[in-house]
Amino acid sequence: MGDTISCQELKTSLSSYYVVDVREQDEYQAGHISNAVSIPLGKLIRDEKKGIVPKEKDIVVHCKSGVRGAIAQQFLKEKGYQVRNLEGGYDAYCSVN
Repeated sequence: MGDTISCQELKTSLSSYYVVDVREQDEYQAGHISNAVSIPLGKLIRDEKKGIVPKEKDIVVHCKSGVRGAIAQQFLKEKGYQVRNLEGGYDAYCSVN
């Protein structure tokens, strides 16, 4: 599994991933990827030990443009998760047909 996933690849295989939106709640409410779970980056880092992200699933994290997603990805990788970051984040995902 590579470190990133393209918007097109995610769109064609969305059901295969547990998608975590690490943006803030107001950003998520303004629009989000179908079936994405909202876990803001701070909460993810603070509460990961509580099992808020399933370790047995392939995970895709994303933010608005990719920076917070990269931080979340690195954090989760260090904890043993199979995780990829969405290239370009939510903004790029929305621009792909």
